Amino acid sequence: MSAAFNPNNPWENSTPIPPPAPPLKGGEPTNALAFHIPSPFYPPPIRVLARFAPPLRRGRSDCPLAFKGRGGGGLNTANEQSMFNANRKAGFTLIELLVTLAILGVLVVLVMPVAQIELQRGKEQELRRALRDIRQGIDDYKQAADTGRIPKQAGLSGYPESLDILVRGLPDQRNPKRAKIFFLRRIPRDPMQPDTALTDGQSWGKRSYASEATDPQEGSDIYDVYSVSSKIGLNGVPYSQW
Repeated sequence: MSAAFNPNNPWENSTPIPPPAPPLKGGEPTNALAFHIPSPFYPPPIRVLARFAPPLRRGRSDCPLAFKGRGGGGLNTANEQSMFNANRKAGFTLIELLVTLAILGVLVVLVMPVAQIELQRGKEQELRRALRDIRQGIDDYKQAADTGRIPKQAGLSGYPESLDILVRGLPDQRNPKRAKIFFLRRIPRDPMQPDTALTDGQSWGKRSYASEATDPQEGSDIYDVYSVSSKIGLNGVPYSQW
């Protein structure tokens, strides 16, 4: 009489196949053992392949063997094994996330001052170009007034009364058709002026010909322009003195 079937311990019901063992399917490991396990629920004996597998993570079965075969509960394909390994490696721990955030915070602290300096340097380049263009236009206006190409009132310095006149232009007295002479295409804005409500011409400080360089004041003409910003440039010179 055969022994009673014990569903809790399939190893008691298994009988190793005597050598030579039947050939295994392609792709099965050489260290596998083949068993015929009699089953009271299925008439033909169940052929089970038992192979050694790495220990599973906590929460799963601690059995070092993985079963493969008809009716088995293990990983049936290589794709399932790959998915299982990928799931074990996916995700971040809380410590890894905190370390990543700390590294990002340090990088932001290091990058922000450099970005601010580059932004300031870009504005300083705009300020230099704007001052050069306006001053060149003022000098061209003065030269045209001294040479009689544009009208010049007696007793005046010959410098423009406003910045807008440099853009509007004046008729050339030497041209038979009285074509206008233009000294600026447009008035550049002071890049250091924070008040956006001011026009481009109003964004600049203006110095008349009669005022001193140490105390610039507006007057009947415009001899020079300067930035009204109280900040100091990267070269250590205040913008108002550029």
